[in-house]
Amino acid sequence: MVKHLVALGIKFIILSIPLFILWPLLGSAAFLTRLILGLSLTLITYVINDLVFLPQIGSLSTSIIDGILVALVVFIGQFFTRNMEISFIAAIVLGILIGLGEWYFHKFVKSAVLSP
Repeated sequence: MVKHLVALGIKFIILSIPLFILWPLLGSAAFLTRLILGLSLTLITYVINDLVFLPQIGSLSTSIIDGILVALVVFIGQFFTRNMEISFIAAIVLGILIGLGEWYFHKFVKSAVLSP
């Protein structure tokens, strides 16, 4: 249980750095919107990608899926949120950066969380 909480904390940091540092340069969103988005993406991508897909399809494929999922959620999310605006290219940039961070995170997950 503790190893999952540590992994979730690290994943939240990896997702939040681009959301909080780069998003103001690429688009606009309120702090609370980015925080909720970061928490939601952390939980969704951890459960689906890191615990289910990572052991089956490997780190590279899972990182690509993470990046695509983040880009889509960020871009499509602006249509359902009043105070959020980002271009498709900016969403792709965020997805790529987060996907790169996820690739390193998956090494940790494989050794510390998924190993017996």
